[in-house]
Amino acid sequence: KLAFLLGVMSKYNLNKPIILSEAGLICSGCTSIPAGYEQDKAEYVLWLYTRNLSKGLLATTWYTLDKGGWRGTGLLDINNNPTPAYYAFKTMTNALYAASFVREVGLSTGVRVFEFQKGLKVWVLFSQDGEQKTVNLSNTVASNPREIFDLYGNTCGGQNCSVTGNLVSFDQPIYIIINN
Repeated sequence: KLAFLLGVMSKYNLNKPIILSEAGLICSGCTSIPAGYEQDKAEYVLWLYTRNLSKGLLATTWYTLDKGGWRGTGLLDINNNPTPAYYAFKTMTNALYAASFVREVGLSTGVRVFEFQKGLKVWVLFSQDGEQKTVNLSNTVASNPREIFDLYGNTCGGQNCSVTGNLVSFDQPIYIIINN
């Protein structure tokens, strides 16, 4: 859709900002929320906003916030308690607020890396298939990272994210804060 809109604007020599006014991960046909859905939604929050920032969208709006949302899309549950997606959104906001997209980094097969700048460099890494990935940060600008944490803001060192020397293993999205 974005490529189509950009093509139409180019055809008519227009340059207008683009926003995604309604996005979310829908639990279609669910009578109850299945196991793993909330984790998938948390990862999708980070993917959606990171990708949209990298594509130059002016804004993205998550649908919806409260009472569980339409078809499970809420960042708050039916009782207005935070879901994992809420915490992922909060971590992403703190990590990427006022950051500018720089580039995608070719680091390793099956890993997608988005680089942002906000004083320090911020890398956001995704396993493209959800499987465990190990990347070697040697010989990269991230070889001496300031901080590495998961999509909830927890320092890597647990089951879903670990660091051994310059090797970082993860199966959920992570952030790497890089000294300039």
